Amino acid sequence: MISSQFPYFRHGFPRSNHGGQVAFYHPFLDRFLLVVPQEVEVVTKISMLANLRYPIMPMYVSNAPGFNHTLLDNGCCDNWTTSLDNQQRKKIYDNDRATQIIQRPQRLEPSKSMPEDYTVFSIEAEKQWMQLLWFWQEFLEFIGKTENPYEPVIDFVNQYLLPNELKPSYRTETEKFIRAVNRILSIETDPATADSAIINHMQTHASFLKDVVKWFRINRIECGL
Repeated sequence: MISSQFPYFRHGFPRSNHGGQVAFYHPFLDRFLLVVPQEVEVVTKISMLANLRYPIMPMYVSNAPGFNHTLLDNGCCDNWTTSLDNQQRKKIYDNDRATQIIQRPQRLEPSKSMPEDYTVFSIEAEKQWMQLLWFWQEFLEFIGKTENPYEPVIDFVNQYLLPNELKPSYRTETEKFIRAVNRILSIETDPATADSAIINHMQTHASFLKDVVKWFRINRIECGL
């Protein structure tokens, strides 16, 4: 697997030696596709978007026997699976797709190799897709907060430096961008295509966010948060 070469790759380790971790389980592939620190606020949104394509079950895995804070990361999480109990299996068979974190203790097991002729899903592409959902949902969460540190800066620029016809309302335009990104992520299935569509939309309709996403990417991706 070459997930670490994906531009949005993050390891997903807990943020402290005592922190927890949530793993997203793909029942058809019978393995985890993404792990994130327990503190990530957008787990449900990631699940909702992923569940438009297939069942994804977010599970709290830090209570698994033998778990330690360096056991699972996004470079190797697809090498691991879990034993499902009957109630969890029923959710899958009934198409009752889980978006809330399953808290029941899990048992982690090595996943089986996929058959050589398997072509339904690319594990690498699905892992990239989940990483993409994680990044953009966290970015949308960031710009949607009223305490976003960029808002007063942009409002200052709008008020004093831009001609009237170029002054966007930060909050209004941000909400439009959030809706547009979620629409793209709900329609596209290829990570590269989705990311390109989001960047193009930003450049055309929300250029005031270009520096914000640059800052966010450096401080979240390069710092591994």
